[in-house]
Amino acid sequence: MPILTCQPKPSSCLFQIYTSPLTKLIHNAKIELRLRIVLRSCLFIPSLCLLIVLIHTFTIFVYYTKVILSIDMTLLCRFFKPFFRLSIALSHALTVIIDLT
Repeated sequence: MPILTCQPKPSSCLFQIYTSPLTKLIHNAKIELRLRIVLRSCLFIPSLCLLIVLIHTFTIFVYYTKVILSIDMTLLCRFFKPFFRLSIALSHALTVIIDLT
């Protein structure tokens, strides 16, 4: 997956564990991407950074949106959000609102 002129976050920062954070707002976009996708001029976040374990969290809002892209889709000047973000494990989390759109 080529990434040109963007700010990628390294895959080594995945699988992070946060203890006792306070989460006020989480916006999650469900975007399904395929192989051979070119991302240019964007803030790329790798799809594997979604395996984040949050312990003792307090969540107020969680928004889920659905955007599906097909094979060989090119994103130009977009804020790309990965599709595995829904696999976040929240231990002892209090969720106030979940918005599924």
